Amino acid sequence: MAYDNLQSTLALGTQDGVVKVYGRDLVERTFSHPSKLPVKFLRFLQNQGKLISVDARDKIYVWDLATCRLFTSSPPMMHLEASRT
Repeated sequence: MAYDNLQSTLALGTQDGVVKVYGRDLVERTFSHPSKLPVKFLRFLQNQGKLISVDARDKIYVWDLATCRLFTSSPPMMHLEASRT
């Protein structure tokens, strides 16, 4: 879940990869992760009209709220382990 105080906008992520965005005047937008994996992180980019979401495999998606389209995505983040020396 993410909330943008400036825009009075709430984003909710589901277990099937759907992101629902609710705004003023009962505006609702829906985005779907192509992976259909659970949404584990959401964050609005203030004053940019974008929403970041991350799926269960750590793939990052950036959504354009004005066009209701996927702006960009990145491959899953690698988890690095420190080796003992």
